[in-house]
Amino acid sequence: MEQRLTIITLGVYDLSESESFYSDILGWKKTNQSNDNIVFYNLNGFQMALYQIDKLAKDANMTCSNLDFRGFTLAYNTRTEKEVDLIFNELSEKGVSIIKKPEKAFWGGYSGYFADPDKNLWEVAYNPYLPLDKNGNIIDSEKIEICLAELSDLSKILELQKEAYVQEAEIYNDFNIQPLTQNIDSLKIEWQKGIVIKAEKNGHIIGSVRAELVDNICKIGKLIVKPGFQNQGIGKSLMIEIEKVFDNCSTYELFTGDRSDKNLNLYRKLGYVDFKTEQIDDNLKLIYLQKRNNAVA
Repeated sequence: MEQRLTIITLGVYDLSESESFYSDILGWKKTNQSNDNIVFYNLNGFQMALYQIDKLAKDANMTCSNLDFRGFTLAYNTRTEKEVDLIFNELSEKGVSIIKKPEKAFWGGYSGYFADPDKNLWEVAYNPYLPLDKNGNIIDSEKIEICLAELSDLSKILELQKEAYVQEAEIYNDFNIQPLTQNIDSLKIEWQKGIVIKAEKNGHIIGSVRAELVDNICKIGKLIVKPGFQNQGIGKSLMIEIEKVFDNCSTYELFTGDRSDKNLNLYRKLGYVDFKTEQIDDNLKLIYLQKRNNAVA
């Protein structure tokens, strides 16, 4: 391992209170990576994170009541997944206590934990969304680019779609919904007939939306944002961009399930209003929303 540090994560009991302390009292500026579950602050070449203490303990396969859990973790980020495995193999051969073997993480990376002789926890992680410079320092790259998706992007967008829609499937207890069963050929047809937009950060696709013009109505569908990047305004930015692309239409129209509260809240904040419902089965009712394009009204 190189002699460096990437992230210090503090386990906190009240995330809102802790965020207010660092942001409002100390005047620190949180990064755009921050969301309702975790808050990041850029420091001098590395980051400090605030994370609910019980969730932090669980991530390291520990509990808050465990006397060996210190309430914080230190992170060492690598440039590849392979490097994570190499480090853990070397540590294991040297008799280091491995707390959690490397595995795929829910936020899209790959990580594991080991402990030093005093039980301080180190996470070794590969995070494709957090670039490092040649010295291992975090590159402060907050910019997210939103642009038209190309044919070569579709496989990644489909992969992201299936990852993002697991949340919807869980809400309705139905894992056979079309976004999870759609194949690449079907997506290519949608791309040919309409417009697909992507959101990229550091060369990785983290969001997308698509739309098609039908009888002068812009029909918007499959707004997706990668888990871990949600609640950062990316979905809103994608919606604004797709509306700009179809700025000559008379109306924008979309639909979502009646229990998809986050979707409904976003669309209504953007000016969409309910105009009809459709009962699909006993478990699912769709709510259709629309917004007049005032620019051509």
